[in-house]
Amino acid sequence: MTRGALIFVGVLFSLACSWAALIFGSQLHLGALQPAAILNSSELYPAPRPGLAQQGAVVYRANGCFYCHSQQVRQGGITFGAVITDPGTNAPAVVAALRARFPSVSADTAQQTPGKLPVVIAADTTAAAANQAMKPFTDIEVKTELTFKNLGADIAAGLGPRGSVARDYLFDNPPLPGSLRAGPDLANVGSRAPEKFVGIWSFSPAARTNDALQAIERERHHLAHLYNPAAVAKGSTMPAYPFLFEKRPLKPGAKPSPDAIQLGKDTPSDGFEIIPSSDAKALVAYLLSLRHDASLAERAVPRPPRIPTPSTNAAPSAPAPKP
Repeated sequence: MTRGALIFVGVLFSLACSWAALIFGSQLHLGALQPAAILNSSELYPAPRPGLAQQGAVVYRANGCFYCHSQQVRQGGITFGAVITDPGTNAPAVVAALRARFPSVSADTAQQTPGKLPVVIAADTTAAAANQAMKPFTDIEVKTELTFKNLGADIAAGLGPRGSVARDYLFDNPPLPGSLRAGPDLANVGSRAPEKFVGIWSFSPAARTNDALQAIERERHHLAHLYNPAAVAKGSTMPAYPFLFEKRPLKPGAKPSPDAIQLGKDTPSDGFEIIPSSDAKALVAYLLSLRHDASLAERAVPRPPRIPTPSTNAAPSAPAPKP
């Protein structure tokens, strides 16, 4: 009896510790999470999804899309660098600092006026080493900037500019990070460049500099992909969702509806058109709302160095060091 009571207390204590660590600890850490300001901006992130996108999330779950698609970009780490953004006017001092930093650089090369900024003075190193590389230049009033690069296979594959964090899912109920990637990750499918899709596509010439046209062409691409994935991405194993569309007969002489999807060689025979249902439109609206690309304090997004207007008395530069 004594041992039985001891075992019972031990099991109860173990369960209590597990609950405290996994449930209560997570609640303390994440329970009060709120939208936060995007770095270098007053805009808050995330914002609730628009109504149509929220309806699309229901369609996404109802069709089991989360079984084959994840919504989480994995990040492996960060590497740092340093650049000169403005060499200033003290040319002799800058030349001396550059030659001290890069002993193999000749005097003639170091004295050349920079034709293109920024000038890399450190790359693929630690933050401490990058700051140390900048110090001789900041001491002579040369403007420098610490740079960084997010690492990881997902980021290298173009799945997103940074790793996903808990804040990304703040307004998702329930969150759908997924556990399997039978298909591509969708965390940033709303902003993914066309050349980063499995079935590579491209914007029309008119849309390349027109955000409104890009949004329209993204929507058309996703609708065509839902109707016949294999026609959009060769070899795709994704099932088709024709039940989300309606094949309508066209009246003689009538023009196709502006909602009719463009299917290329898969366009139905004359006299018919394919119209997306409200569920198809909602699902695409949800997909286009998926963006884990805001720069946050817990996971920042690299940005190009800020280059001031070049002065007429620019100081010399040096070739970028080999990583």
